[in-house]
Amino acid sequence: MQRARINMFASIDADGQTYYIGKMASPISINFKNGVAFLLYTDTEFPELHFCPVDHPDISDAFKYYEHRRPNPNRGKHNNLPIDLSLRYEKDVLPGEKARKFYIGKIQFDGILDCTNGVVFLAFTSDPGEEELQIAVVDPTKTYTRKTQRIENEGK
Repeated sequence: MQRARINMFASIDADGQTYYIGKMASPISINFKNGVAFLLYTDTEFPELHFCPVDHPDISDAFKYYEHRRPNPNRGKHNNLPIDLSLRYEKDVLPGEKARKFYIGKIQFDGILDCTNGVVFLAFTSDPGEEELQIAVVDPTKTYTRKTQRIENEGK
């Protein structure tokens, strides 16, 4: 099983802080009952958000490697689903290479998110110690200036 990947785009808020936004519409649902892990890569040319089940082999190992938990401050606004992110650096780096930073988070609850009409992922990383991913369902009554990333069935 592979991770789902969403392209993220850097934006600047009213306070001049950088945040990342990504949108996806797909005929899938995300089931949070057994836990979902999120990894945000911002140290790359094209930032990406990855998500997969918490028990995915490379993810479960990452949580063992990076054991650290912070209480959820519940800063989610506008009924967004908030997920705490923790800043980490790669541990297995080849000699002469710089360790890339990434953010990791997970959430588990008895709920399902339908992605058919679109989902927005917002990642806030400017305030150290308060990094957060927020997930919101797209409001079909609003017009968005950036395109939604549509995942099509490639095996037609």
